[in-house]
Amino acid sequence: MDIVAKRYNEKTLYRWGRIIDFLKLHYVLSKRRDTTFWRDNMDPETIPERLQELLALWQYQPPYMHEEFDRVDEVFPSASYQYVLYGMGFRTEVSARALEPEVRDARRARRDNADQTARMVAALPTHRDLIQRIVKYGLQPV
Repeated sequence: MDIVAKRYNEKTLYRWGRIIDFLKLHYVLSKRRDTTFWRDNMDPETIPERLQELLALWQYQPPYMHEEFDRVDEVFPSASYQYVLYGMGFRTEVSARALEPEVRDARRARRDNADQTARMVAALPTHRDLIQRIVKYGLQPV
């Protein structure tokens, strides 16, 4: 039974740590300084080490699910962190070189989409042909 208790405690400790990180993120990113409460929450001494490391990492790359959030039972997935970070004005400085693969993939997808659209449009009848077919054959019930 000791192993069950140990595993339970480890999971609970992990989850509480992630909850604290996520909640603390809101305070750290806030621009409020009007009360001691808000100023105290900005104190670097009160920011968990893991969150400090993540904030340092996120200055150069956005939260990514396969790196920082690789557990199946993650309390808050990377998208949750992205919503808070970028919704509160956080900026990630991604180098152009780091973006090259994504830009290349996006250009290829855009080109493929344009090619497919052109093929589909070429297969469509003109407006006049469509109207003439409707006049001749009517519309099929759906």
